[in-house]
Amino acid sequence: MTLENKKNSVNRSRVLIATGIYPPDIGGPATYLPQFISFLESKDYNVKVVTFSDISNNDSKNKKCDWPWRSLYVTCDGYLTPCCMQGSDPELINFGNMFKSPIKDILNNEKYQQFRNKLRSKKLIPLVCVNCPAYFRQKVLKI
Repeated sequence: MTLENKKNSVNRSRVLIATGIYPPDIGGPATYLPQFISFLESKDYNVKVVTFSDISNNDSKNKKCDWPWRSLYVTCDGYLTPCCMQGSDPELINFGNMFKSPIKDILNNEKYQQFRNKLRSKKLIPLVCVNCPAYFRQKVLKI
């Protein structure tokens, strides 16, 4: 990159796009990102894409999913599940139902604690997380 190009790049408006998965090889809203990025670049924006896992932890050796500590996912019928990626099906995994128990009790129940302990472990990845692209895709992708 020449000095002139670098100056122009610095002066361009910047857009940071944060997404759960990128590239969108399994579908979902991120499939529209390439078109959106092209549009933004045609309007002279400098675009960078990162995944949520990049944002949550900068230590690439220890990156793990932090959903069960920082967020919760509730299905439309009230089930608390691990996340919106792999674990959003309450038939597959759920920790309780907010219409039957207080959320505080569900977040602290034995089943949820065991799930979080497995995520902390380097050897006991929860079965529902094994094929999760957000759990294993950890690189900042430059466009």
